[in-house]
Amino acid sequence: MLLLASFAGYITSGRKIHASCDQVGAAAVVSGSRNLYMPKLDKLAVGWTGLVPSFSALVSKWKPTKLKTEAAYRNDLLALIRESVPDDAKVEKEFRHRGTTMDIWVGWKGMFSSDELAFELKVNLKKKTDFDRLIGQIEGLEPTKNKILVVLIGETDSALLGRLSAKYAKLLNPVTGEEVRLAIVLVPVSENGPECGLQ
Repeated sequence: MLLLASFAGYITSGRKIHASCDQVGAAAVVSGSRNLYMPKLDKLAVGWTGLVPSFSALVSKWKPTKLKTEAAYRNDLLALIRESVPDDAKVEKEFRHRGTTMDIWVGWKGMFSSDELAFELKVNLKKKTDFDRLIGQIEGLEPTKNKILVVLIGETDSALLGRLSAKYAKLLNPVTGEEVRLAIVLVPVSENGPECGLQ
C-alpha cells in the first residue's frame, strides 16, 4: 500500500522500507543536544498502519550520537518519542508491568481504540550473555499477548540477530490479516551526529 512507503526501514514482515528525512508530517524535535527532523505520529496513519509498524518507522529514523550508557540512549529516545506523539499519549520510562520493567512504555489513545507498546533497548548486542538476558526480558513482557519493539542500538552480532529473528519469526511475520505484535529495529550510532539535522 502507498501509505507504507512513507515509513523508514524496519524489520517486520520480512520487508525493509526506506524513507527520506523530509517526508510529510515531519516535525523538528530536540533530542539530546541535536535537532532532528522527525515525523509527528498521526492517529489516522497509526490506526491504518498499526502501532508497532508506526513506532518502528519512527525509531528507524532516530540517529543517536555515541553516548556512554544504555540509560542515556533510553533518555534520548524517550525525548524523541515524547515530542513525536499526540498530547494524549502517555510515555513512561522504566515502567513496571506484571513483575517486569520496560525500558519505555507508550500508552496510545487512537481514534477508535487504545493500545500499549513496550520498548526493550539493548546497546551493542555482541555477547551470548546479553542475548540471553534480552530473551528473558522479552519473554517477561509476554510477546504473544503484548506489543513489543526491540531496539538494538550500535553494533549487533549478525548471528545473535539471526537467532533472535528465528526465535520470534511467527511474531515478526504474522499471517495475513493478523496484527504485528513484535518488531526489531536496528539503530546505528553516529560518531559525527545525525544525518537528518536541520540546516
